[in-house]
Formats: sequence, structure tokens, C-alpha cells
Amino acid sequence: MLLRYWVFTGVAVISSAQSLTTLTSFNGTNGAQPYYGSLVQGTDGNFYGTTYAGGALGEGTIFKITPEGTLTTLYSFAGSTDGLRPYGGLIQSTDGNLYGTTYQGGANSAGTIFKITPGGTLTTLYSFTNGSDGELPYAGLIQSTDGSFYGTTFGTIFKITPGGTLTTLYNFTGQPRPHGGLIQAMDGNFYGTTQYGGAYGEGTIFKITPGGTLTTLYSFGSALADGAFPLSGLIQATDGNLCGTTSGGGAHGEGMIFEITPGGMLATLYSFTGVNDGYGPLAGLIQATDGNFYGTTSSASGMATGTIFKITPSGTLTTLHSFSGTDGSSPAAGLTQGIDGNLYGTTTSGGAKGDGTVFKLQLALPPPSSTPTITLVQNAEGGASTIAPNTWVTLKGSNLAPTGDSRIWQTSDFLNNQLPTQLDGVSVTLNGERASVYYISPTQINILTPPDLTAGAVQVQVTTNAGTSASFTAQAQTESPSFFIFGGGPYVAATHGNGSLTGPASLYPGQTTPAEPGETIVLYANGFGPTSTPVVGGSETQSGSLNPLPVITIGGTPATVQFAGLISPGLFQFNVVVPPSAPAGDNALTATYSGLSTQSGVLVTVGR
Repeated sequence: MLLRYWVFTGVAVISSAQSLTTLTSFNGTNGAQPYYGSLVQGTDGNFYGTTYAGGALGEGTIFKITPEGTLTTLYSFAGSTDGLRPYGGLIQSTDGNLYGTTYQGGANSAGTIFKITPGGTLTTLYSFTNGSDGELPYAGLIQSTDGSFYGTTFGTIFKITPGGTLTTLYNFTGQPRPHGGLIQAMDGNFYGTTQYGGAYGEGTIFKITPGGTLTTLYSFGSALADGAFPLSGLIQATDGNLCGTTSGGGAHGEGMIFEITPGGMLATLYSFTGVNDGYGPLAGLIQATDGNFYGTTSSASGMATGTIFKITPSGTLTTLHSFSGTDGSSPAAGLTQGIDGNLYGTTTSGGAKGDGTVFKLQLALPPPSSTPTITLVQNAEGGASTIAPNTWVTLKGSNLAPTGDSRIWQTSDFLNNQLPTQLDGVSVTLNGERASVYYISPTQINILTPPDLTAGAVQVQVTTNAGTSASFTAQAQTESPSFFIFGGGPYVAATHGNGSLTGPASLYPGQTTPAEPGETIVLYANGFGPTSTPVVGGSETQSGSLNPLPVITIGGTPATVQFAGLISPGLFQFNVVVPPSAPAGDNALTATYSGLSTQSGVLVTVGR
């Protein structure tokens, strides 16, 4: 374990005073004690957040505040079915609404997940039961590239659809207790921390796949100067590593800042001393447009009651502001860089009434760029990094579409029976040739690659009204086979002969039923290459059969393939007979073609 840990020698600098403006002081009536949730800047330019207490009934609020400091209470929690005491912050979804959690309350007094419109209409999507689904969520949510939301409770990791269907992905046992939220990294997996547990009982860093397989990457406490008890989540830096803070431990026992590779090698960037640099960071970091990291500590020495700091990627820390109480006290949330380049945040107490503040720290940071950036290109199903001709592919990155613009193609986008090659000014080229564009959002685009794409290195670029991205180099081959899966997996997208959905009854209650031994089911797939009928680029009519047929196994037993071919743009259909000997329950499903196999972990459910 010691070989997975090393220390950078951090350097502390005290900065000349930065210009901090208290935008508002909470007074109880309009909210009190904003805790762990960072502010989120909406597409309207305003900031949105939560307070743990206060409001009309004293049970917490959701608020909006303009960059100039005009605060509006959008919602006051009542403590009944709508929940109470929101610790975490909000996110703005691709549908324009805001989503979050409450720590307590709801139908079972174990916390809730909610949706609220920018106008203040709140809908409770889910009430935790304190059963296998968990209880008491501290952190907010993230929206994944699959459109669902992911988060943590006191003892679980979960996924919830925008419609409110919750799936528990993982149940922690023993001491591990997720306190912070999750991030989805560029590899498609989720990463987070637990406050306790691990090999030394002082917390962990973990990775979990969208299907729910959890790996402990690091256990804190493995060395004398190691950190302990992380309360916040992680960020992924521009170099691909993950960064965060621990509330305790480090060389002086006052907390630390660390980075860790996706493979689990951890380095200490800085250990707080508790003197002029503060101590006890409760919040995570942000990486601003200048490439440096920014964060807060909850406490400091002398008359100070917390700090705002900057730290370079090499570990030089600068204290930018020390809170005095009148301008706020004990910040527990992280910072947000506004579109104006300044930093915005909250304190849990202090201010004019002692109930906390919202502040702005004036910094000469460059505003966020609006030029598109590509960070990942992969097969849309299965996540293979190699792509292929006439294959559905996902691009991930930032500024891939205008802020707030998220949609799929519509009938009006088709001209002369041709697939659209741009949506709202967003287009994608591969080696200079335009792809068909199915879905756009600021962080994800789904395309159908040109049918004449050649094998080898492919230069991918996104163009929007704000400019053209730098080229991202992907690798192409003749085939990149994968199965389509329901809702992020692991069950294959399949139907019975009558068109009804195949899957466990619990997948989509009232809609999915298991396949039966000897039954012919229809599977849907992607990236199987050329067919008997050449595909015309851009045509919305595609067909043709595969020859030879793919080899498909269900539960390890070869299945009879009655038909395999292309039925619409990029969509392959396989008519497959379930082996009579297939056991009841979930069976592994694999297709092999041209020496390549579909992604692992795909399941088909068989009944008896």
C-alpha cells in the first residue's frame, strides 16, 4: 500500500487581500445555514442553491440569487412529503429543471429526491425508505451521459431516472459512509469517497461502473502523513487525474489536498497547517479557467473563521481571503466560477444576521471558453474506444452545443429523406466528412458515422456557432460490435416476437417479461459493419443482411440465429432462438463477428 502513496512538498503563500463582496446575508426568513451544496449557475445567468434551515417553516429553502445579489426564495420545505433539511446543492438538468436531495423528511422521513422548475414548482420524485435503497442523502446529484441521475445516501449508491424510477447500484456494509457526491469521469465510470471505512477505517476513494461494480482505489491512513475522513466528492482535472480534499489527517492533522490517478496512485499536494492557511476543508475543489484549483477551509487560526484558497497543480497554496464573521463564517461548500470569471460561494454562518452568506470573490480569471472541446469518442453502446463505419458513436466534452440546448433530431430536420448533418448549428466531421447528428447537448453528442469511414486514425471535430474544436484522434476499424442495452444496462435491448419488451419483470414493471427457452427473440445491435446491400451515406433507408451470421451465445450455449441484418440507420436486428437448455434467470449474452466480440456484462433474462 505504501507504494501507492507519495507526497508533494506544498508551499503556502499569504496573498494580498482579494475583493470579496457579500451579496446577501441570510436572516432565517429567507433561509439559513447553506451547507455542503455549491451554487449552480443556471442558463439564465442566475445562481441557485439550498439552505439547510430557515424559510417559511424553518425546514430549509431553495433560492435564486442574481450575480448582483437580489435573492428570491423559490421554495420553503414543509417537512412532510416534500422533505426537509437539504444539505446538498442543485444541478440544472438538460431539461432546464433543477434537481436535488433533502437529508430528511419525505414519506418515510428518510430523505427525498426532488425536481423544481426555475419558477419554483417542486415535485418529489422519490422518498427513501431506510431499506435497501438507503437513507439520509448528504450530497446532491449528477446527471450522467445516459440522462439518468446518480447519487449517494448514508449507505448506498443509486441511479434514478428523470421520471423517478430508482435503482440501488451498491450497498455499503460496515463503516463506509459516502458523504460527498459522485462525478462521472471521462472513462464513463463514477468516482467518489467514503468518510470512513477502508483498510484503516479513515475513508476511501472508490470507482463504480454504471452497472454497479465497485472498486476501492485507495484507503486513507496508509502512511503517517496520509489524509483522513474525506467529506467531499472529487473533480477530474484537465490532466485526467482526480483531485479532492480530506477534512483531517495530512502532515499536521489539519486536512490535506490530494490527487489520485484513475489507477489508484495518490499524491498529497498540500497539508494544511492550521495557522494562516486554514484547516478542516469540508468542501471539494474546482479547477478554474486559469488551470489552478480553488477551494475553502471551514476554520482558521486567530480571528479568522475559514478561508478561500488557490492551489497550483504543483502544490503552491495561496490564501486569497480569510473570513472574519461579518463577511461570513465557516464555509462548508465549494466554489463556483461564474461566466464572468469570478468565484461565488456560501458560508454556513456569519453575515449580518449570523445565518450565513452568499459571496462573490473578484478575481481576474479568464471567463469560461465557449469553444467546443472533445474529451472522449467511443462506441455509443459498450464504450469501446474504437469506432467503425455506419456506427452509432458518442462524443463527450464541453461546449458541444449552446448552453441549455439539448435535443434529438426531429422530422423537420430531415430534408429529401436525408439524415440531418447538423442540429441548431452543431455539426461533427470525421476526417473532414460530416456525420449524421442524432442528439446534441453541451456535454454529449450522438452521431452516426459515415459508411465510407476508413480504418485507422480518425480526426474528429465539432463545430458550433462559437467555433470549431481542436481535432480529437479516434481509431476506426471495419467493425465495432456491441449490443444496445436498456437504460444504461446490463439488460440487452430486446423484444418478443409480438413486439413487447424482453427483460426481468422488475426492469420496467408491466412492460418487460423474461424470454422463454425455445422462443425466438429479437436483439438490437450496433457496429457490425458492411451488409449485403451497400449503405448510401446519409440515407434514412438502410437494409441488408450479414454474411456470415454472427455467433451468439446465451448463458454460454450457442443460439440459433435466424436473421442478422441492418433494418434502419446503424441499427442491426438479430432474430435468435433461446437455447432450450438455457437456465432460468439472468444469462450472459455475447455475439462474435469477424473475430471481435460485443461488450461484456450484457444479460438476457430467461424464464421457466
